Amino acid sequence: MNYDYLIVGAGLFGSVFAHEAKAAGKRVLVIDRRPHIAGNVYCRDVEGIHVHEYGAHIFHTNNKEVWDYVNRFSEFNRFTNSPVANFRGELTSRYEVAPGPCMLTGAVFTYDAAAKRCTGAERVRILD
Repeated sequence: MNYDYLIVGAGLFGSVFAHEAKAAGKRVLVIDRRPHIAGNVYCRDVEGIHVHEYGAHIFHTNNKEVWDYVNRFSEFNRFTNSPVANFRGELTSRYEVAPGPCMLTGAVFTYDAAAKRCTGAERVRILD
């Protein structure tokens, strides 16, 4: 049998590519070493409960076209990730560590504060 595409890996990219190629009239063969599709976002059903086999996963986008596309295949719940960190006794929900000169002080700043205090320094986002 002849195929237009051989897709190695049935994770998110491979699955979406296969779907879109097939919708465009192409013949595709998808292979994966795992016995299921969806890669690391695979969920197994245990007595009606979806169990995240490879750990929790959160899909987020602010692109309406992407949101509408993924919701064609599965219903997604609205979720806002709100992590909280306790750094030196201060609770914060968003912080950055600014390497370089600012790192010498061991200071942790919000994104805006780091941008103001460490102009020119490379900033690395730790939590958003």
